[in-house]
Amino acid sequence: MQTVGRVLATEKATGLTPVVFKKEPVRDEFDEDSLRFCWNFLRTPFEKWYQLENGKLIINVRPNSVSED
Repeated sequence: MQTVGRVLATEKATGLTPVVFKKEPVRDEFDEDSLRFCWNFLRTPFEKWYQLENGKLIINVRPNSVSED
């Protein structure tokens, strides 16, 4: 294997099994008991910050800003 000394835009992966991901729906009806994994994001609070009621997502806003740790 020849090394280049930098990260390449493409790299050949050997020995990996392909994984096919299910295409996420464009629209969310919020008719499940919990949010889908695609609703994960950075700094998700430990306490519950949302409610799902009758096909509606109710978000409990928090006083934090993006710049806070």
